Amino acid sequence: MADNKKKAQPTKAQQARAQQQQAQSKRGQLRAQQAAIAARAKRNRIIGVVVAVVVLAAILVGLVVWQTSSNDKPAGNTSSAASFTGFKPPNGSANATYIEVKAANASADAIIVDEYFDYQCPYCRLVDSYYGSLFRELVDRGDVVLHMHPRSFLDRGIPGNYSIKAATAAACADTVGKFIEYHETVFANQPAKEGDGYTEQQLRVDFPAEAGITGDNLTSFQQCYDTQKTTAYMEALEANQVMPASSGITDRTKWGTPDFYAYDQAKHFTTNDLLNGHKGTDGKASYSPKMTTADELLTFLKGL
Repeated sequence: MADNKKKAQPTKAQQARAQQQQAQSKRGQLRAQQAAIAARAKRNRIIGVVVAVVVLAAILVGLVVWQTSSNDKPAGNTSSAASFTGFKPPNGSANATYIEVKAANASADAIIVDEYFDYQCPYCRLVDSYYGSLFRELVDRGDVVLHMHPRSFLDRGIPGNYSIKAATAAACADTVGKFIEYHETVFANQPAKEGDGYTEQQLRVDFPAEAGITGDNLTSFQQCYDTQKTTAYMEALEANQVMPASSGITDRTKWGTPDFYAYDQAKHFTTNDLLNGHKGTDGKASYSPKMTTADELLTFLKGL
């Protein structure tokens, strides 16, 4: 027999309690969702900071090791190289390892700074754009003597032999007393795109004019360059390079340019000591100098 009794309806109090429980459940779910979102945001912020630190570290490391040489030579001092028997630029070392930039008024205790670079190396140009004039000022004041090591190892990976051509031209500029002026001119005009190199017009006409080589000196410079009079010396300079012991590097494949030493290579410093690295909002790297005056640079060198 069917039950014809009507089903009991919930009271108003029961309905109110049910609605309250439902609302509390929804609020709990919302709080849980908000907590999960906050946790993800916190993780993303932490990851972002870590990535930024890693990227910045990579930027600075990239400055130190731009390109490396494949010659398997031991660490040591370049003074151990044999005497060069061919034509030597006036300020070239007897063992074909560097070209010296020294003022007549250099003090007896002037700090010797060795700079290793390649004229096709973008980071070498970057450092020179900030510190070339400061080092030159210290040379003119007699506080510093530069031992310049123009490398040409990038020619092994980039067609055109532009590194050795530029180094040959810089050495020819030394024959007319304009090495440092020509050196700075080459870097100031380095192509924006690596590998584009330098034209003959630039190396034998435009650059010497910008470096102040004129008249008979220009004729002498061009004869030197056209006959490659200094090429053998600069090729020997590349072949004679060895890692200074103070570099702390035992694997030559990790020795790149630019690289710097002071006090007859007893002290090593790198681009990390000279530049601040920055990462923009667009992800691109930018750099700024840690020192902006010759006095600041001298204080740094004395503190090594």
